[in-house]
Amino acid sequence: MASCDARYTFTSASIGSYGGQSDGAFPLKENLMRPYPGAQLPRNKAIFNYRLSRARRVIENSFGILTARWRVLRKLIDFSPKNCETIVLTCLVLHNFVMLNDHDRWYCPDTFVDTDTADHGILEGEWREDLESVGGALHSICTTRRNASSFAFRVRDFLADYFINQGAVSFQEDRI
Repeated sequence: MASCDARYTFTSASIGSYGGQSDGAFPLKENLMRPYPGAQLPRNKAIFNYRLSRARRVIENSFGILTARWRVLRKLIDFSPKNCETIVLTCLVLHNFVMLNDHDRWYCPDTFVDTDTADHGILEGEWREDLESVGGALHSICTTRRNASSFAFRVRDFLADYFINQGAVSFQEDRI
């Protein structure tokens, strides 16, 4: 699990859970949002899901760049857990170093990450094609379901209402 900044550099990481975890592994909390489930959602919930997805794109691109560039991360790492942690952390540090010092943008050119199109669509980054050519990214191997507090549900509902009122952006209506 990791967090990153807008430059696709990792700002924190926790390695060693010894099992992949998808987003479904995390509970809804007041400081950790999850999308509303379902397909036929009211406008405010659909916009919330779109805005949350848009925010998650930065970390998704960061992991995509990392995995596409550091090929050891494309498959199961057949070492002891301690050595696996060292390998992954080393890749994170090298990724950050290159991202912050690559002024010619050979490591991560503009076309390598997802970008917004003029019609508010998404042009997928080249890292996706790079990973698809080798069978795609590794998939999570476990998921769990956790109960959220009523306060967390209220926070999510508050944000959903905020995004259709004072927090609205002009292009969000085009995406639902």
